[in-house]
Amino acid sequence: YLNLFFKLIFLLCLFVAVDNYIQYFFGYDIFGYQKSKYRLTGPFGDNEFVTGAYLSKFLILILPIYFFNNKNNLTLKSVFFLIFFFFSILITGERASIFAFVLGIIIFMLIYFKDIKKLSIIIFSIILITAISISFNKTIKYKFLQTSYQIGTLKYYSNFFDVPNSFEDYENRNFFDSKHGAHFLTAIQIWKNNKLIGIGPKNFSIECKKDKYKNINSKSYKSRCNTHPHNIYLELLSETGFAGLFMFFFIIFYILNRGYKFIITIKEPFIISSISQVITIIWPFTTSGSIISNFNGSFFWLNLGVLIALINIKKNEKK
Repeated sequence: YLNLFFKLIFLLCLFVAVDNYIQYFFGYDIFGYQKSKYRLTGPFGDNEFVTGAYLSKFLILILPIYFFNNKNNLTLKSVFFLIFFFFSILITGERASIFAFVLGIIIFMLIYFKDIKKLSIIIFSIILITAISISFNKTIKYKFLQTSYQIGTLKYYSNFFDVPNSFEDYENRNFFDSKHGAHFLTAIQIWKNNKLIGIGPKNFSIECKKDKYKNINSKSYKSRCNTHPHNIYLELLSETGFAGLFMFFFIIFYILNRGYKFIITIKEPFIISSISQVITIIWPFTTSGSIISNFNGSFFWLNLGVLIALINIKKNEKK
């Protein structure tokens, strides 16, 4: 049943990836959903920009299926699937998903192989593919420039690109002037006022509307509100305080500690891939979906259950 579960996820990812390509090249996916100007929805429907998140999260979980042959070596088929899936995520325009996919592969290889040569080849290939895509694809190029504009780095290499007029103030911009930056600053301010237990789960969208948060140091202070602050740690701090964040870390540490020997000594590939997925989701230096209530959170809690099951199975086999 475990093998069936992972193979089913692989087939679903393959379907979503193919549907992405169809929507990208033909303007509509197989269900008739039209692509937007800079994002893909694939089979998920209008304005549901989640195909990149779906692929990046699940593909890390099932890395051993398409990454290795029976001897756990990289093959031509492995390289094909990596490139095929990477491009499918790249064309979605979901920047955080691209980062998560690359990060997950790097973490997996560092733990499983500790092979710097193989890792270097893969990283170099990904950088090369991304650079070529940015140069020749207008959509990917725009999303790259938009990301650089939002985090305040566009001014450092603007001479190499034609900067869109909508980014005209890029020279004086930093990350906290972006919408996500405004969310971050608002969440920090909310936490400062409610340090121990926060304001309660899913209450960020209500609290952020109050006038006292207009004074955050961001040009996008009017856009400070959203359903969540787009960072899981700031979400937990603002909504559950130190108490909630401590409980979250305790759960993660407890589970990882139980699987430690299967990571270091036995090197069970599916446990390592599952842990790699956990790390990519809880990676602090990026924007993210909600860990409590939305699509992003479902990947995390589902995978955490899978990880616990894998660890228990291996412990029972050892007994």
